[in-house]
Amino acid sequence: MTDLVDVTLSVNGREYHLQVEPRRILADALREECGLTGTHLGCEHGVCGACTVLLDGVPARSCITYAVACEGAEVTTIEGLDGKVAGAVQQAWEALDVPQCGYCQSGQIMSAAALLAKNPKPD
Repeated sequence: MTDLVDVTLSVNGREYHLQVEPRRILADALREECGLTGTHLGCEHGVCGACTVLLDGVPARSCITYAVACEGAEVTTIEGLDGKVAGAVQQAWEALDVPQCGYCQSGQIMSAAALLAKNPKPD
């Protein structure tokens, strides 16, 4: 059995005090320990983007990021996005027929939110 490590995660403005294995990926910690299930696991290799969250405002693949590496960072999940931003992106997705099955949509919205934070009027 692996020793557990204490980690404090700041997620969506709330602190979570967890005990996790050092190899625990962020996506699993968010879903299982924090109860935030909007982050989905797809390929589990960091390729598909379904697991995208923001670490200090920058998109990151939570399936290849260790939870312990996120101590001190602000983690934002789909549940923590400003409702106006998420709503605007979702409306644009619907207007342009972007959604497919919706499984990876939360990761896409997180990436779009990061883009809009840097450039509110992209072309």
